[in-house]
Formats: sequence, structure tokens, C-alpha cells
Amino acid sequence: MKKSITALFIILFSASLYAQNQEVLFTVENNPTTNKEFKRVYNKNIDLVKDEKQKDIDEYLNLYINYKLKLQEAISMGLDKEPQYKRELSSYRNQLAKKYLTDTQVSEKLLKEAYERTINEVNANHILVRVDENAKPSDTLKAYTKIKELKDQALKEGFNITMKSVHNGNTVFGESLGYFNAFRMVYLFESAAYNTPVGEISEPFRTKFGYHIVNIIDKRKSRGEVTVAHIMISDNNKTLTGTSKERIDELYKQLKEGSVFEDLARQFSDDKNSAKKGGKLNRFGAGKLNAKKFEETAFNLQEEGEISKPIKTNFGWHIIKLLKKHDVPTFEELKTELNRKITKDSRSKIINAKFYKSLKNRYNFKLQPNAKGNILKVVNKNFFNGSLDENNKVYKEVMATYASESISYLDYYKYLKARSRKFKNYTNFENLVSESLNTYTNQQVYSYHDGNLENEFEDFAAIMQEYKEGLLLFELMEKEIWKKSKTDTIGLKKYYDANKSKYFWDKRVEAIVATTKSKKEAKKICKILKETNTDIQKIKDIKGVVVSEGMFEKNNREIPSKAKLEKGVSKIFRHNSQYVVLDIKRILPPSQKEFDEVKGNVINDYQIQLEKNWLKNLREKYSVVVNEEMLKKVKKELTK
Repeated sequence: MKKSITALFIILFSASLYAQNQEVLFTVENNPTTNKEFKRVYNKNIDLVKDEKQKDIDEYLNLYINYKLKLQEAISMGLDKEPQYKRELSSYRNQLAKKYLTDTQVSEKLLKEAYERTINEVNANHILVRVDENAKPSDTLKAYTKIKELKDQALKEGFNITMKSVHNGNTVFGESLGYFNAFRMVYLFESAAYNTPVGEISEPFRTKFGYHIVNIIDKRKSRGEVTVAHIMISDNNKTLTGTSKERIDELYKQLKEGSVFEDLARQFSDDKNSAKKGGKLNRFGAGKLNAKKFEETAFNLQEEGEISKPIKTNFGWHIIKLLKKHDVPTFEELKTELNRKITKDSRSKIINAKFYKSLKNRYNFKLQPNAKGNILKVVNKNFFNGSLDENNKVYKEVMATYASESISYLDYYKYLKARSRKFKNYTNFENLVSESLNTYTNQQVYSYHDGNLENEFEDFAAIMQEYKEGLLLFELMEKEIWKKSKTDTIGLKKYYDANKSKYFWDKRVEAIVATTKSKKEAKKICKILKETNTDIQKIKDIKGVVVSEGMFEKNNREIPSKAKLEKGVSKIFRHNSQYVVLDIKRILPPSQKEFDEVKGNVINDYQIQLEKNWLKNLREKYSVVVNEEMLKKVKKELTK
């Protein structure tokens, strides 16, 4: 419940930064909310509000004032100063900032390459010799020599034999990767796989993991995506009279005899989310599901409407129906998605170089004309061994400028000194200075840009403000409502005792429920159920019959809506294109639910009551002043 409430706060009550000299609609403890802010929030969220009552402007205003009261209380309690709040806010900002900290205009070449690799899959094996990305030259050479030896060995023995014999799971890995396409591997590995012909072994190449060789087994066109429906019987279904395998076989028999797949899914599938949609699942592609057997079975179905035999996965037993095969989308259809993926992929190094250049242009970055020459007079073979004279006036001179900032030579020298271990083995100082100076100045401009996103981008500032407030409210509700409602056992019990009439079982029956496609078989079932000692197995042995046994509430989906819940064997009912017979053994009238049976519901209801009382206290604690004239104006503008 906490998450849903927090989401509601963030969605419905996204506040904006206060702009001065705007008309004030109301104040909470002298903190103003403008009519502009209120109208924007109302218009932004009105289509998301399902409760028609909340679309009323007065009602919405009341909710928004409650929102501002809670914010006022959170700030008064100092929740915005707590370390955990600051950490979470910082973490969210880092995530949100990512889209503003890269070049979104990815080159057409990278996009087209990614598309070609999306519509074609590669099946590969590989061998990896692990070596750290920043390993010593001697270790790097050792790893490179080893991978070359392994390639020679693979060419002689066969890649598969070598791969299995050298794998130790520590320094050397030999693995079968199966089929994959774009973005499943780091970019360098992906490129090596796609650029190596089928049947051949690549040249050794390096990624951040070490040195690889890859053997290409096959290449094929992508199979696209599929939309399927399924009926799932869970191994944990406690109402089954037999095993989950027996139940799925019963349903499969019914399907072979002409039962409607969607009706059986609605009535019997244990995947409740898809059951109400006739078993339909969201479309998916190869490698997207955490159930390889399910995926392979789905893709092997050829004709729309074709139904698989029962299959077993970790989730239970399934019958799958193919609804539609989807071809790979066109380049234009995938372009936006590919663009998003590329910015998160190791391809991003290519993009970053362009981005840093654009930032330097944006902030008018200028390096002093003679800067590199001055640096090379200082950065030499003795630089990393000696101490840095931080009082040297020449070092304190400006080396570069951007925006309203400047970088001194000393700043850069300190950067190099802090990375002595990385740079001390360099012998080509011109390359060292060129690479490190570019990296350092990129970092400085990037850091400035990151720190000024709120000033540079209005939408970024607005989203950050929304999240700040939503996070504050989450912490406040946790302290004032959610935690109290769970730990106040006395208060919960008192609430339950005072509201017992809300917690009742509907009419229930203890019964056997038999379902069949055939009316003739339904008549046989009636006859068996009327026998003195009913043998359920006799019913289950009838071809195409599904049997459930246990306690059922009046509105259970297996019980026909027209059934009169009376003791004994019922007449035959038509239900979901099936014939259903009930044998009711015992009838339980509506009865009081015990506290332990409804504790979760009681907690939710108690939270609502606590919040109502708490808001009443906040209204008394903080002054709320509504500008009635402004409210009339707002109503007129919103109802045009």
C-alpha cells in the first residue's frame, strides 16, 4: 500500500517551483501556492483521476491543500535533513540526470548497424582469458599470449573440445552462448561475433573482461516476436483433487474435444493476471522470458490458433495457444528504442566524445593557446617521482576557462599526481598530456553541466521538485501512518471490534464441482454423484471432465451464477460454454470473519482512519488561507 500511495502523491500532486509575482490561490502557514501551479497540476492529472468526485475543483483543491499540509509537516519535522532522505534523493537525481548527460543525437551509422544486428541472430561459443582492465603490461601480455595459444589449440583440436578442456571458471572461461543479437553482449564482443564468418574463429580481441576468441556456429534471421495465451496449473493449487499434471491433461482433453481455450483459461488458469484476459500474455521475443521451454514451445507453434501439448516449467504446467506472430519491426519503427539502448550500451564511448565536444561549445570552453607547451615543461619523467610545488605562481595561472569557471595549471597537475600509479609508466609525454588533459577538462565541464541541470533545463527542475516532495511524503507517511497502523495491535483490535459488520464471509458451500463439454457426460456425472458413497475417481475417469472439490464462496468463478446453493446434487448448468454439476455437501451461511483472517484489510482500513484524524489535526496546527476571489477565477478558467 505504501508504494501505491507514494505513486499517487507523485502523480497527482506534482508541485512546481514557486515563481514570484504570480497570483496566490492559497497559503499553508504563509507558504503560497499560485493559481498557475494549481491549474497546471489539475490539468495534468485530471485524466488520471478515476474517482469522478475528485474531478470537482473544490474537492481537488481540498486534496491539494491536504498534500501541502503534509509537506509542511514533513519539513517542520526536519525529514528533509535526514541522511537517508538525502541519499535517496541524490540517487534518484543521478538516475534522472542520465538522459541530460549524453548526446541523444546518435549517428545514423550506429543506429543502422544496431538494427541489422537486431534482425539477425548469432549462435556462438567463446573462450575468455580473464585480465583486469587496468592490469600491468606484463599481465596483459601474459593474457594475450595465452589467448593466442588457445586459438592455435582450437584450430588443431576443434573449438568445442578446447573450450571444454580449458574452462576452469576462474581465469579461463569456455562457454556456449546460444543465439543472441544486438545489445546482449558488450559492444566489442558483439562486433567480433557479427564480423566473424560462420564456422570460423575470430582473432583475439579485448573487452573489459579480458581477451576473447569467438567461434561462430550459425547466423539466422531473427524470429521476431509472438503473442500467445496460456492456461497454467500451478503445483501449489490446493483445490485440485489430483496432481497439477492430471488437471492440465484433463483440460488438454477438453480442448481436443472442442472446448473454448479462453473459457477454460478464465475458469481454471492459475495465472490470475492473464486468466481474466482469456490467458493472453504480452508479446515477447527470443531470450525475453525466464522460461526457455515456454519460449521455444511458443515459437515452434506455426499457425494462429494452434495449441501446444502440455509442457512443464518452474511455474507449473502450461498449454499454449498461438495468437499472432509478429515480424521484426522496420528500422523507423525501432529507431527510438535503438537510440535509447545505444545510449546505455558500451557504444556510448563513441557518443560521449561528441557529447563532451558539444558541452565545451555550450559553455565556451577555451584552452590557453600555449597550454600544452607549458605543461610539457613540467610533466616529464621526474614529475611523478618528485613533490609538487603548490606555491609556484606560474602553476596558479589560468590554463582554461568555461562558463564562469576557470582551471589553473595547478588543478591539472594535482589531477595527474593523484593518478601517478596510472601514468608513471608512460614514456611518451606528449600522448600522456594530450589524453589526460582531454579527459580532465571533459570531466570538469561535465561536472559543471551536471551541477547546473536545474538551471539549464526547466523540465529537469520540475521533475526533481516532484520527487523531492514525493519522497518527503513517503517518509512522513511511514512515520505517521503506516508504521503506527502495523504496530498498534491494541488500536487495530479496537478498530476491528468497532467495525465488525464490514468483515463478513459471503455464503459458502463445501462441494464437488464437475465440469464437462458434453451434456451427455454431465448426466452421467449427476447419476454418479447421487450414489450413496460417491467415488470421485469414477467422475474423473469420464472423458473430458474437470473436477474440483473444497470450500467455495458464492461468487467463485467455477460456480454458475444461476446456481441455487442448496444441499445435494444440482441440476446441470450451462456455464462458460461448459456443463457444470454441483454436489453440495454443506452450506455455511454468511458469517463473521475472525480478526486473523482479515488482518490485512483491517490494517488498510485503520490506516485510512488514522490519516483522516491526522489531517484534521494538521488543519488545526497550520493556518490555511484560501483566496476566494482567486478561486472563482480559477474555476471559471478550468471550466471553459
